[in-house]
Amino acid sequence: METASRDLGRTRVPTALFYGTHDQIIEDEPMALALERAGEPPNLRTAFYEDGWHLLNRDRQALRVYGDVAAFLRDPAAPFPSGAPPVPANSQRLETVMLARQEQAAYLARTKICSGKAQFRA
Repeated sequence: METASRDLGRTRVPTALFYGTHDQIIEDEPMALALERAGEPPNLRTAFYEDGWHLLNRDRQALRVYGDVAAFLRDPAAPFPSGAPPVPANSQRLETVMLARQEQAAYLARTKICSGKAQFRA
């Protein structure tokens, strides 16, 4: 990950970086650092999925991500069909992530996990 983070801005071929708000493997700070190091190379595109997790291709929105990947492979300059925005700048992204995590914590506070089943608590 360190090498990829360090070299992201040096890519010479069209490159897409897809990232989800709820990614708990690649955390906020390393992603922000990678994007900061990359600068704005003309051949780097990013897509941000507010409901996404680490394995976007195995997520509930996998078809949306696959559509974006296919579109990128056909034409790296074309917009992503999902309309996914670029990964936000550090301060914007952290604000979005914090809001999403607050919503998740509120949901978990209302939900009791029991024997692998979610049960709603009034």
